[in-house]
Amino acid sequence: MSTVARISRVLLVASLLAALRVQAEPVIGVAPLSVGSAARQQALDDALVNAALANGVQVYAMDQSDNGRLAQSGQLRPTRTPTSYRVLREWQGNGLYHIEIDPRFDAPPKALPVVAATASAAVPAATDPAPTPAAAAQTPVAQGCNDPYKRKVLVTPFSIRQPSQSSDVGQFQIGLQAGLTSRLADVGLFSQRGANDIPFTIDPGLSDLRQQPEHVRRMARRQGVQFVVSGIVNDTRAEGERYTYSLGANDVKQGERKASIAIPLIDFFAPGIKAVPRLRRFDVELLLFDGISGALIERRRFDASTGGTVTFAAEEQFGSGSFFATDYGALVSKQMDAMARAAAEQLSCLPFSARVVRVEHGQAYLDAGSLSGLMPGDRLQRYRLKPGSQPVDGLVEGEMLRMGQPEELAGTLTVVQVQPLFAIAVADQGVPEPGDYARSGGRGRPARR
Repeated sequence: MSTVARISRVLLVASLLAALRVQAEPVIGVAPLSVGSAARQQALDDALVNAALANGVQVYAMDQSDNGRLAQSGQLRPTRTPTSYRVLREWQGNGLYHIEIDPRFDAPPKALPVVAATASAAVPAATDPAPTPAAAAQTPVAQGCNDPYKRKVLVTPFSIRQPSQSSDVGQFQIGLQAGLTSRLADVGLFSQRGANDIPFTIDPGLSDLRQQPEHVRRMARRQGVQFVVSGIVNDTRAEGERYTYSLGANDVKQGERKASIAIPLIDFFAPGIKAVPRLRRFDVELLLFDGISGALIERRRFDASTGGTVTFAAEEQFGSGSFFATDYGALVSKQMDAMARAAAEQLSCLPFSARVVRVEHGQAYLDAGSLSGLMPGDRLQRYRLKPGSQPVDGLVEGEMLRMGQPEELAGTLTVVQVQPLFAIAVADQGVPEPGDYARSGGRGRPARR
């Protein structure tokens, strides 16, 4: 079966307001209170996007055909973004945080050029007045690959090969999971933490991991995510020795040893020479799984070491301010930043996907909404797993190289209404079914130079 895809049109829609108008009407943004302290910022982001859309939109569209069946995907995105705003009022109700703002725009340029692709709107930071969009926009993680949608990812606890190596740091496994979750959100992914589910097991007799595709798929369906992020901590051991002066009877941490010096009158201070590790490693493998097929789509290793303060007292917790203030904590933080960037760079070039979780009166309910970047008017291609098909595995025994699940193109879904966590769409042909996938056309990875 062959699939032909083409970019069909990129055009500019006339401004919805007068061209020279520099002040818009007040707009309201909302966000679920369930996100905690981030609710206000998310509601403000939603209001700024709504204000931008009210001042002109840009259309990106793609047609795709499969055995005579046509499907389209498209996005409506603003051509201008607010340069400042004033908060008018804020309130809470029906499980949502509401914020109303008065946005302001700089005068538009004399001519708006036609562009080849649609970029997501830059959102000013939560200040009043807001900075210019150039200052407020996040640094793109993979230029040329991003579309406006936030992929949902589930971060599971990392498996630790040698737990005793990290026993001097409290909550090491949970802290690593929480730290990576927050960093993935910072780089533009819709991330959440999972329970103590790990999508693979470690067999000491094998040099590779035994993947569990069906377990990954179950987790993704249960949590409503597109991708599963996990990994394995290979090595956190301390190595070598260096020597330093020591005072205090309780000045010896795990992995250190001390030779006390008996000196009259100052024995109370327990002076001595302490042997401490010269350096400590942080060797971690990052694993990215596709939630639809359960296949492993990326495996990357992050291995580094540092000297200085690398051991900790028993009460030290992973992720605390004092932990990150140490040399080893700074190294771990840097490596988690690198892992988040690597995950975002990989996933931002894959098509966005949401699931149909309910069909009612001909309308399909998607498990992604405005917080994922969906907007009314967006068109998504509808796919479903091909009935009776078997998973595609690599040319090895077992499921270690699971490659994916065959799908068939079923048509197009057009988003007609969005809520923060879900959207309602209608089909152009056929009847949507729960379990169908709504997918963007995606963006190709830029050519290497």
